[in-house]
Amino acid sequence: MSKKMVLSVLAKAVVVVIVGIALIAFGVILFPVIPAVIRSGMDKDIPFAEGSEAVKTWEYPPVPVYMNFYVFDLLNKDETMAGAKPSVLEKGPYVYRQLISKANVTFNPNSTVSYTQPVTYVFVPELSGGKENDTFTALNMVLATVADLYQKTFEKLGPAARLLLEEFLKLAGENMFRTLTVKDMIWGYEDPFLKKIAPLMKAIGVDVPETIGIFIGQNGSDDGVHNIYTGVKDIMKFNTLDRYNGQSELSFWRTPYCNRIQGSTDGTMWHPFIDESETLYIFNSGVCRSFYIKFDSRVQLKGVDLLRFVQPASVYANATINPDNIGFCMPDDGHCLDSGVLNVSHCRQGAPVFMSEPHFYNAASKYIDAIIGIHPNKENHATRIDVEPYTGVGMSAKMKFQINIYYENYKGIDSMKNLRPTFYPLAWFEASATLTDALASKMRNELVLPLTIGFWVKICMICIGFVITTIGIIYGYKRKVWCRGKPSEETLVINEKKAKHNYGSSEETQVTPAV
Repeated sequence: MSKKMVLSVLAKAVVVVIVGIALIAFGVILFPVIPAVIRSGMDKDIPFAEGSEAVKTWEYPPVPVYMNFYVFDLLNKDETMAGAKPSVLEKGPYVYRQLISKANVTFNPNSTVSYTQPVTYVFVPELSGGKENDTFTALNMVLATVADLYQKTFEKLGPAARLLLEEFLKLAGENMFRTLTVKDMIWGYEDPFLKKIAPLMKAIGVDVPETIGIFIGQNGSDDGVHNIYTGVKDIMKFNTLDRYNGQSELSFWRTPYCNRIQGSTDGTMWHPFIDESETLYIFNSGVCRSFYIKFDSRVQLKGVDLLRFVQPASVYANATINPDNIGFCMPDDGHCLDSGVLNVSHCRQGAPVFMSEPHFYNAASKYIDAIIGIHPNKENHATRIDVEPYTGVGMSAKMKFQINIYYENYKGIDSMKNLRPTFYPLAWFEASATLTDALASKMRNELVLPLTIGFWVKICMICIGFVITTIGIIYGYKRKVWCRGKPSEETLVINEKKAKHNYGSSEETQVTPAV
């Protein structure tokens, strides 16, 4: 074979190899390019620009949100009054649909938007485990608050104050535990003691409400003015709080860390491209603080891959375990509680209210052991939010809190002198929202499908490039070896001439036989 043909074979092999390597390189380059293109699109679509579709969706959320209430029915009232452990039975859920919208929306020059968020609750009987008028034996919140106030303040005034308090309690027919309906407990009821003292307190210039309930005044109202970043200038600040009620920090706690106002206001949206290493913050005015969630696991919901974030034990941990929490010890370091319980009395008009996770999940064993019928577990009682990492949107959320009242043996009040000191669970509630089928389909078509196609295009290009490169190398190598072993055309011509010459010479030298 001529040198020209050999070079031609090798050139073809080199071209094939180059094409293969180019496909591999292009496939590798696409790995960062496709997410960058998607991110560029999100940087334009996600921020809250006045009049945009994103703002319209934000103002009127399409995802249904529910509040699920669970109450604790006291089974041994007389024994508890005599000093025994309370024995409770959980009842529920009592489910309410939250009708949420944004009001007083104002876009500000500093790339923030201010708004209020009125919420209306509508009972949903078909999703509930009972009726609103179900009755149960509950702790008397008014009496527990008055007794706590007496212990801290009135006791210093002497026997006269105690006798006056005892008389008022008898006139009002107050007992430490009373029968209530679920509706009364949640939305409020008229308390006889408050009704009797309200005129007296008003005479000295103090307004005392005549009704009480754990969510009283919250149906059809808002929790204040929120000011959040739109993400227009910095997408990483998207939907995070700048101010709450005009303040950049709270004033309830003892340290700047504990008074921080940060994170999402509702736990539904963060900045796009969430990473597993991130800590996501949420501000909740109901517990008077910001809390946080950390990555737990990867999950899938309706065909969409999500990152599950859960609230860690460190949120309510004692300051010896989490030193950042020292500012939550109120009023000083000498009043730090064991892990799992937060004193919010100073932001609840002095009432002895303490927050925890449901059934004292992640709390010290002494709180759990003090109540018969408490059974904490992660599946039912942990706060968790499943976040779509590319958009930063919470596709499924379950935020859970428990309201507890502290009482003890108030020796100045005869009817309460035998009580065992206890953090008593009134009720727990769960704010929940889950991606609808329609929104899940939209997410799959507009995000998951393009990402999936892009991923397999990259993989296919790399694989095809690898195969082509391999074929080119093998082809070139084999043709080269074959060319080395095969004689050229010139060699074949010379050999043929030699063969003819040798044949002719042999004829001339032949001897003719004699006649």
